[in-house]
Amino acid sequence: MLSWGVWSADNNGVVDAAVFPCLKELIILFCPNLVEVSLEKLPLLRVMTVKGCGHGVLTSLVHVASSLTKLILDDILGLTHEVWGGVMKYLREVKEVRIECCSEIRYLWESEAEAGGGQKLKSLSIRDWKKLKSMNELKFFIHLTSFRIDECPSLDSFPFPNQELPNLASLTHLEIKNYTSLDASFPGGLWPPKLCSLTIGGLKKPMSEWGPQSFPTSLGYLHLYGGPYEDVTDFIRLSGLFPSSLTSLRIERFEKLESVSTGLQHLTSLQHLSIVKCPKMMDLPEKLLPSLLSLEITESPNLKTKINIGGSYWPVVSLIPYLWG
Repeated sequence: MLSWGVWSADNNGVVDAAVFPCLKELIILFCPNLVEVSLEKLPLLRVMTVKGCGHGVLTSLVHVASSLTKLILDDILGLTHEVWGGVMKYLREVKEVRIECCSEIRYLWESEAEAGGGQKLKSLSIRDWKKLKSMNELKFFIHLTSFRIDECPSLDSFPFPNQELPNLASLTHLEIKNYTSLDASFPGGLWPPKLCSLTIGGLKKPMSEWGPQSFPTSLGYLHLYGGPYEDVTDFIRLSGLFPSSLTSLRIERFEKLESVSTGLQHLTSLQHLSIVKCPKMMDLPEKLLPSLLSLEITESPNLKTKINIGGSYWPVVSLIPYLWG
């Protein structure tokens, strides 16, 4: 509805406060000219998605929907730090926030007082924030169980291990990906104690320089994303990144990686292995193949030839229940 400019429940000059008394979910997509929303109350609204609209729509709606628990925003024009601060001031009950394509905000919250508006947050996802500089305010969200941050090229500060990150005692799912300006270091490698799933990579410092990591025994899924700065050719150099507790491992975009046969042999609990966009990869961890429940080989031509019918790995991989390649 590109031409829609005003949404009003005005009935002959009287705004009907009960016009949507039962509305629980609201989705507004691609209404760039919608600048005025005149509603009194949305008492039962819990989930709201706004995409391709101006910030006026967002601010108008949060004023009448203070009971929101899930907020999804994508490409909101004029979403500045001031606007965002005003939004979160009203959303004291929100538990899940996902925001994509934001070109103005530099800090999610600039102080502990501001962050207080998100104290009940359990899930936070941020993608494609062009000017985001810091995420150090994560330490205030002690109830956070899931955090994803992806494609924020200006990010230069983050609460990595041995700082505030281990204090997020409820965090089980973490994704940190595509920050080529972030010179991350992992002294001691301490991580949240209940972490179950980790996706990480695409950072400025190569993984071979991270050092051994003290992952919790709860970590079952690990997704390593290489990116342009990764120069590792053999996973023996990264063996400290693979805890024996892993049941699922995804290796993606290691353009120079040739061998994993000697770096993964200790993963005796591994059940699911994915290798994606590793064009020079030549081998697989043969001792682990018989115990796998699934194997995915995508955009890795050398391996794909070997797992196909007639290939050197075919007699073993043909017995894996789920094989993609």
